[in-house]
Amino acid sequence: MSQKHKTIKVIAFVILAISLLPWAFLIAVAAITFFTGTDVGLFEATTAIYGIEAFLYTAAILPLVFMPVYIISAITAVISTVILILLKKKSASAYKRTPKVIMTCGRICSGKSTYAQKMRKERNAVILSIDEINLALSGLYAVEKHDEYVEKIRAYLFEKSVEIVETGINVVLDTGLWQRSEREYARKFYSEHGVACELHYIDISDEEWERRRQKRNEDIAAGLTTAYYIDEGLLAKADGLFEPPAPDEVDVTVNA
Repeated sequence: MSQKHKTIKVIAFVILAISLLPWAFLIAVAAITFFTGTDVGLFEATTAIYGIEAFLYTAAILPLVFMPVYIISAITAVISTVILILLKKKSASAYKRTPKVIMTCGRICSGKSTYAQKMRKERNAVILSIDEINLALSGLYAVEKHDEYVEKIRAYLFEKSVEIVETGINVVLDTGLWQRSEREYARKFYSEHGVACELHYIDISDEEWERRRQKRNEDIAAGLTTAYYIDEGLLAKADGLFEPPAPDEVDVTVNA
């Protein structure tokens, strides 16, 4: 939301609050008469009424006595409310239209790639995945230089993601971001390039994670998918590196 729209929003809130004052006064006076009662009629022909009758009578008579005030306050309340609704819709629409980088984060085999596919469809986004590129270029067996390849691919994907966002297309960055230092670097990188970004954390229970790990390994063994087989060595390495993000790092938490 631009500064101009923020100023309009504040003014609309103030006008709405002021326009509701006569109605607040009406309710307060009617509430008082509910307990104390009020007189109905003229001169000697007055009759005291109490309770709900007094409340309804006061609520009906005050707007008639001060009709111009209540008409103006009602009109200004409606106008300011409409302005606030339109500003909210405009802000939500602008938020959806602004291209951004959605950074996925989670343990190995937590469902990041599956979630990235979901975001691709919902946000019309391009997925940039380290594993996808690394597997396509070096396969499953470049163990000695795996970390070196990963770092080079990650640097390339950061630059490429900015290029894509600048064309008006959303990006899902599927790089793991296991460590806080990596997430801080990503935030800083996109901030320096003027690119909006969000961190989506895939939070998964130990039971569900173990089920997915077994399922992946079974699919790999059966030749149904191409991915890294998670043996005890890879598991120990991945868990040793993973630092769950703090609440202040996360924009969206996905409970897997």
